[in-house]
Amino acid sequence: MQSNKLKDTFNYISIKITEEEHMYFEDNFDPREENDIQKKELNNMKSFDTGYGCIYRQRQLVNGKIVRTRIDCYTSGDLGSKIRNAETGQTYKYKVGSKDEELFFKAGLSTGELKTKNGSNLLFYDSPEQFEKHIGDEVHQSVKEKWHEKKLRKI
Repeated sequence: MQSNKLKDTFNYISIKITEEEHMYFEDNFDPREENDIQKKELNNMKSFDTGYGCIYRQRQLVNGKIVRTRIDCYTSGDLGSKIRNAETGQTYKYKVGSKDEELFFKAGLSTGELKTKNGSNLLFYDSPEQFEKHIGDEVHQSVKEKWHEKKLRKI
């Protein structure tokens, strides 16, 4: 008996949307752009990477405002492990400690701020300019010139 009464109640309930009333829903999801869920998953995956670490630097925006920025870094492991690009995380066929190491611009962050599971603070870059762009520190011009000369001799 009660179920029939409940049924009758629902039969009389109706929702009416007139022309003046509008339902509006904005969906900002774009599959071509990174979203919060993807960022969370990516950061979770990075936590399993033994060579991954991050540092923070003050960067000046175009409008002059200075903001604290997170910089993701990828370190290469111990002697004999594959060299890894510090900015992109790409691994190369070349080994740490080999003569091929001279093909890369090498920097060590000895400030103690870069903490990785593999314990390394050694960063390899394709060039000093890539290091400058990634970390935001300036490399003296004479160091750049010497490195480029050394790389040309190696190739």
